[in-house]
Amino acid sequence: FIAEEVAQGGGIYVHCGAGVGRAATMAAAYLVSTGLTPDQAWARIREVRPFIRPKPVQIAQIERFAENLRV
Repeated sequence: FIAEEVAQGGGIYVHCGAGVGRAATMAAAYLVSTGLTPDQAWARIREVRPFIRPKPVQIAQIERFAENLRV
């Protein structure tokens, strides 16, 4: 649904309870799906939300997601 909205020129707002982990992970997954590496995705998110604090398990999930996209 994010890709569809962006393709139509729309904007997306992703948020969770604190806005530092879960929302950032969802945004990272989208960015990885567009071709960014996980490191590039996290860096892009930190440009606009420097206080994100994804947990190690969330970082690992994005790494696995990126690997699955490459298969």
